[in-house]
Amino acid sequence: MKKGKSYGVILTMIAVFVLLMYAWWQGEQKGKQEEKQSTNETVQSIIYENAWIVNMENREMLLYKDDKLYTFSVNSDKMLKEVLADVTIENEEVKNIRLKTDVISGKVLAVNDDNVEIEGYGKVALDENVAIIKNYGELESAQVRDVLVGYAFMEFIVGEGKICGIVMDSEPSLENIRVIIMTSNYEEMYHDKIRVSSDGAFTVTGDGEIKLYKAGEEAVIDKNALEKEDRIYITAENDNSMLILNSVRRNCGTPSYHGTFEIINDENGLIIINELSLEEYLYSVLPSEMPTSYGLEALKAQAVCARSYAYKQIQNNSLSKYGAHVDDSSQYQVYNNIAETKLTIEAVNQTKGQILTYEGEVVEAFYFSTSCGHTTDTDIWGGHRVSYVKGKLLDGSNAKLLLDTEEKFAAFIKNRDFESYDREFAWYRWETEFTLDDLTEFAKMAGFSKKVGTVESIEVAERGTGGIVKKLKINGNAGSVIVEREYAVRKFLNPQGYVIKRADNTTVDNFPLLPSAYFTAEPVFEGTELMGYHIYGGGFGHGAGMSQNGAKAMTDAGISYDEVLKYFFEDISISNCYSY
Repeated sequence: MKKGKSYGVILTMIAVFVLLMYAWWQGEQKGKQEEKQSTNETVQSIIYENAWIVNMENREMLLYKDDKLYTFSVNSDKMLKEVLADVTIENEEVKNIRLKTDVISGKVLAVNDDNVEIEGYGKVALDENVAIIKNYGELESAQVRDVLVGYAFMEFIVGEGKICGIVMDSEPSLENIRVIIMTSNYEEMYHDKIRVSSDGAFTVTGDGEIKLYKAGEEAVIDKNALEKEDRIYITAENDNSMLILNSVRRNCGTPSYHGTFEIINDENGLIIINELSLEEYLYSVLPSEMPTSYGLEALKAQAVCARSYAYKQIQNNSLSKYGAHVDDSSQYQVYNNIAETKLTIEAVNQTKGQILTYEGEVVEAFYFSTSCGHTTDTDIWGGHRVSYVKGKLLDGSNAKLLLDTEEKFAAFIKNRDFESYDREFAWYRWETEFTLDDLTEFAKMAGFSKKVGTVESIEVAERGTGGIVKKLKINGNAGSVIVEREYAVRKFLNPQGYVIKRADNTTVDNFPLLPSAYFTAEPVFEGTELMGYHIYGGGFGHGAGMSQNGAKAMTDAGISYDEVLKYFFEDISISNCYSY
């Protein structure tokens, strides 16, 4: 081989080697880049906003968010316990903690979807991701509706001017109730002018000023006395004195109230909130809902029902946007339409704190005036049935009465002598009559004119437990409609101005709705022409839960109030709401 050729071969081999090495290096760099990119792609970053740090120690964090507990590692020896924070997590490890430690507290005056009004702070906006936590018993999340007005058992954690966390550290003892006082005749909640006096000295506090009034002097408050968003507080100086609301009339005349008045300036008028103890509230619920002549034992049964119902309404918090739990009308429980008496005070005091519970939860203890001899279930209102309220025959036996056909129910409801606890009361049986023209007018009043036209007939489309009408079909020359639920049926068949004859042959003609939905409609003919219907009915009220007149008859027969309650409400316990 020639020397020149061998140099050429060597150079070629070197060049190939260099090219191969460069290709290898590029591959290595690409691999490293892809590996780096792949590593970056697997980094998962999550921010838990307004999360509750249950505990952080030994380089581990226990985090609570939206009813879930998470455990993450922490590259720090710092210790934290029960604080709110925004926590950033990367690959199951805590990378950043933004603590939120500014806390305010105070009595809750009102709750809306976007703010909470707190005494001393006014309205504070809610963060859209606000965390509401029950930090007692078993840790759990709560809702805005659980922020109870009238109470100060929670802390509000504030960040950037908004409430980002609400922490409830203890089970509240619900001893007070806040009641909206309606105008005369319970027409509305908004008052134009409020006039208050007292049988003792009282103060009016507002806009940083306190004015003292003597017994018998009158304070007059109208919208001009209140600046926008302001509140006025009226308080008796002596615990034994009562506030007299001279601008409102009730059956008792001019009503007097325990507790305090809180007057709110709303754009629609003035709202009066009466805040008082639950027990004092019941003093004048009892005579407004049950005649005191029914005796102590029946009133004790009523007291436990009324307390259970009121306690449940405090928990429900349905009037929180107005700063109240209930109003004083029949929409909830009638309060202070008739003044308290020694007997109603005694009935409340002897049952102090007693409520009905079912499986540890306070029940909504429904009651009504008079049964037709049979009660019904709670599905009459369109929701689910509650286990402790079941329709039953009220004759003291465990017998079952099948009222599953129109014929059977008609025979039952037309029998004035059917034996039951309510038999001796006037509303046990009643009757009235409507013509087709009347029914056509009712359809017009209900807004059914176009769908129904002239009413040609009515028929029961569905009955519930005990024979109660759940659906009523209205047939006309333009079509048919079905009225659903017992209250709507009673409201449709509006007997205002029509004579209702009761079992004792007395008559009334001023009822705005049918006494109950336990009725049968018997056709009335002239020859072969249908003219209308004769309505045979029984009972007064919705028919679910405790019959007040039934309770009276039972206690008159020597049955104790607690046995009465266990008869009407199945499998319940009587607990104390201040310690259960």
